[in-house]
Amino acid sequence: MRDLWNLFRSPYPRLDSLTYFYEKAGLVLENQVIPWCAEAVVVQAGVDCPSASIGHAPQATSTRGVEGFRLRLGNKDLAPELVRVQEALGSVMLTFRLPPPKQTTLAELFFRNKPIGQLTLPVVSLDEYLRKTTVQMPTLSVRLGAVTAACQAYVHGQCQGWVASAVLHNPAGLLPLSELGMRVEVRRGAKPPHTRAFSARGAQGETVLEAVAAFSSSQFRAKQALVSVALPKPRRQGEWNIVWVIGEKTVAERSLRAISRQRFLRSLHVAASRFLLQDEKGVMHVERYFDPETAPARVGPCFLLASDEPGIAGLCSLQVHVLGKSPRGKAAGSERACLPEQDVLVSDGPTPVAPGTIEFEVLEHVKGFELRLGKEALARLPLSAAPQAIFTAEGGFKPAEAFEWNQAAEEQLLDKLNKLMKS
Repeated sequence: MRDLWNLFRSPYPRLDSLTYFYEKAGLVLENQVIPWCAEAVVVQAGVDCPSASIGHAPQATSTRGVEGFRLRLGNKDLAPELVRVQEALGSVMLTFRLPPPKQTTLAELFFRNKPIGQLTLPVVSLDEYLRKTTVQMPTLSVRLGAVTAACQAYVHGQCQGWVASAVLHNPAGLLPLSELGMRVEVRRGAKPPHTRAFSARGAQGETVLEAVAAFSSSQFRAKQALVSVALPKPRRQGEWNIVWVIGEKTVAERSLRAISRQRFLRSLHVAASRFLLQDEKGVMHVERYFDPETAPARVGPCFLLASDEPGIAGLCSLQVHVLGKSPRGKAAGSERACLPEQDVLVSDGPTPVAPGTIEFEVLEHVKGFELRLGKEALARLPLSAAPQAIFTAEGGFKPAEAFEWNQAAEEQLLDKLNKLMKS
């Protein structure tokens, strides 16, 4: 049966497969764009060869009987470096090793001056590779204790170090970065007003810190990867420019400010305050105002704290005090208890501060809650609404109890004014 099949087979070699690889830094990548810095290019051809066309070569790494195969690149012909003959299958695997071409080249496989297949070897130059390399989402983060937060400014005394991360992408792959290298530089920014932070050492734009990015082999094989670099924090406050550099080309830049703790604390403010209500099943929900008729199982405050510093990340220890009801005619309440103290990471957006709740039965002795930073009161959240003035029949009014105006009362007033304007 095999002899009958051979009657209909062509005695001339037929190409089954034709692939290429390139080698760099101990890695071998298949069918990817060849960079200018590749160490070698390997072309492999699988050829279906009847024994009559190549003679009877032994099954080994030999070139006997296959002298007719050549790989042509331009005007240069290359003989196979390695040949594996499989007589049982009637096939030959040819391996050609060649230096990396300087530009995209057409490789043609010949047998006794007759072409049997061709392959394009795409090549990318240094300039083209740098032009197509993109850096997406360059991000700066700072380590504040056990927390790592992305930011544009931080409190100098709280920071233990920086992390610079970015997503790199190139359609030709990331392996050429083993040749170019990638580093992150920290340069001095603009001199802060009314400080001498940079007057003693260096000038604006000087590089003061530098760290090299390390890649894994899986990242080198990919076309996109997330790369992170850990940096020590500079010793001085002020503004810093963090620059991502590939080779000698700057591909991304961000700025980071270090401010004092006093400046950070002065920037804090309470954007809003809410009530946390918990029912008998433990389900929590948030309300702008507290209505005792709802009779929840537990009640607690929620203050939304923010900073005026753009992009800030800072820690502060906050405590909520429970204020007891005072004697009639006095505005200030006596302190009854303190909810657990919290270390809160504050940004320039509203950050919820909700240390816990108390039982509903205790509220008859409670006037409200007060958020404190040390001994300083940041905001109050009263349980009762603002007192109402009662008009008399003579056109006068009875004076309300003494009341300290607060943000919750301000929100209630604005809410009622908006409803009045719409009616």
